[in-house]
Amino acid sequence: MYITTRNNTYYYRRRIPLAIVSLCDSKYIHRPLSSDRVLAKQLAIRYNNIFNMIDIGLKLGHDVSNLVAELNFRSGEKIDIYEQYMKHKDVSANRMAKIKRHLSVLKVLLPNDLSKLNMSLLDSIKGKLTKLPKMNIQKYRVKSITELLKLHIPTEDKQSIETVNGYIKLLNALLKFAYEREAVSRQFSVTLVKRLGSSRDERQALNIEEIQKLMYDSGNQKLIPLYKILYYSGMRLSEVYKCKLIVVDGIKCFDLTDVASKLKTKSSYRLIPVHDSLDDVELLLEQARAARDGYATRKTSELFKTKGKTLYSIRHSFATQLASEGIETTIISELLGHTHKDMTMGRYVKGFPTKLLNESINKIDAV
Repeated sequence: MYITTRNNTYYYRRRIPLAIVSLCDSKYIHRPLSSDRVLAKQLAIRYNNIFNMIDIGLKLGHDVSNLVAELNFRSGEKIDIYEQYMKHKDVSANRMAKIKRHLSVLKVLLPNDLSKLNMSLLDSIKGKLTKLPKMNIQKYRVKSITELLKLHIPTEDKQSIETVNGYIKLLNALLKFAYEREAVSRQFSVTLVKRLGSSRDERQALNIEEIQKLMYDSGNQKLIPLYKILYYSGMRLSEVYKCKLIVVDGIKCFDLTDVASKLKTKSSYRLIPVHDSLDDVELLLEQARAARDGYATRKTSELFKTKGKTLYSIRHSFATQLASEGIETTIISELLGHTHKDMTMGRYVKGFPTKLLNESINKIDAV
């Protein structure tokens, strides 16, 4: 009842109780919420909860100044939005380490006072991200971000589009978090960097000899369990850390149906039967998760030293092998977690029978 709209933006408007007017800077609270109806409702509920707690506190004779400060945007209090954001994230230690590394870069590029942000400044930050080098190259490690931006970085040394977009996705998440906590006054959305050419040209499938090289000749035993899980399941790297193992219709499966997990798309929520070659899959999965994702990605690229041959190529190999065995496109799409036009798949809807998926996935050559 306290939400109003103006120029496609939702606002929260409410009279301040007389008992606390002397503690506030106005007789009304009139704050912009969001142009998104769902987010606006969530923020309005937050305000309602604060008012309810103030009301209860007054009736009990408690000091409500801290609650009033919430309504005044914590005036005078310095908030470290980066620290709050990291505390807010519930992710694995490896993922948190990556977030911290990326935030350390963004913190240099963003202004100290986030309230001064505008789209022109954010576009400039996006441009700077595209000029930074790969951080695994030794000669760049010893230099600060400010120093790196003054250098002329060769194209072959620059960060990949995927890495730049990873920074931008984190930036958007941080800005949304800051807006919800009133550290910025409006919502921002920085567009991702577009790829040149098709994604098919960027990543190539590995042939069977190259898969064998990963499994036996890589010289890095720590990554072999991860390679096996990826090769025999077709999962995305991030899904390896989120899946569970269950038995469905007597068949052991990687379970990615938990809606509490954040996956790429709705179609990503699926079951993948465990390939017959993965005898001790519980142990393999535990060992695979011990490998740091950034380390695995870098080591795989170093092994092939060929453009388009990356860790993600294993997923392409999975799809290519199934297609060469004559498996229907719709089945391949379900195993990969891709959306396909022939079937409408919801998060809770089971698609093809587990037995059929199991027969299909065992068409993958054992190496």
